[in-house]
Amino acid sequence: MQDYLISVASRMGISMTDKQVSDFVRYYDMMIDYNSRFNLTRIVDQVDAVLKHFADSLAGMEHIPSGAKCLDVGSGAGLPAIPLLIMREDIHYTLTDSIGKKTTFLQDVVDTLSLNATVLNTRAEDLAKVRRENYDIVTARAVASMSPLCEYCLPLLKVGGRMIAYKTLPSEYDEGANAVKVLGAQLREIVPYTIPDSDYSRCLILLDKVRPTPPRYPREGGKARKSPL
Repeated sequence: MQDYLISVASRMGISMTDKQVSDFVRYYDMMIDYNSRFNLTRIVDQVDAVLKHFADSLAGMEHIPSGAKCLDVGSGAGLPAIPLLIMREDIHYTLTDSIGKKTTFLQDVVDTLSLNATVLNTRAEDLAKVRRENYDIVTARAVASMSPLCEYCLPLLKVGGRMIAYKTLPSEYDEGANAVKVLGAQLREIVPYTIPDSDYSRCLILLDKVRPTPPRYPREGGKARKSPL
């Protein structure tokens, strides 16, 4: 796994130290161990994990400024936050998930790898009540379609901050375009990319927060999903 990870990263223009490579391997081993106890990820093959978990997560690395205070919404198995933390000691991440078993796993990884992170067992709607407009960067991967995703993420983002949504198709932005406007953001850029050594094509949808999110958002009771903006 080590050599393949180094090769793929190199083709992305990313160099890794021995410690970083070791941390990725340890992270993978822990992911597989926890996955044997509960459903953490469907991707367990080493090659697939390198391509579809690690390399994909690192595609957003260049869009995070130095020293950024970051939030990952719906962290699940820790993607993209943990790969980004392994590579970027200068940033701090808050990892969130509503499922306690997943946050137990995340805390174990953070402790084992001594990552600069805080883990919270909470929903984005609840976090927005206490940490509203508190983060420089908010990331999300495989959480929800674009409109509800914006409603979860943008209230937590500072004015002047950036949301990074990992998506499959650029056209997914269209479904959330009205939500972006209502919630105080604007489209900065859609960045398509293909992971080396694969046909795995994805994109980053980058949003800039340009004004405060109206206080009524995020809505309670699952309304973000049931009645998208």
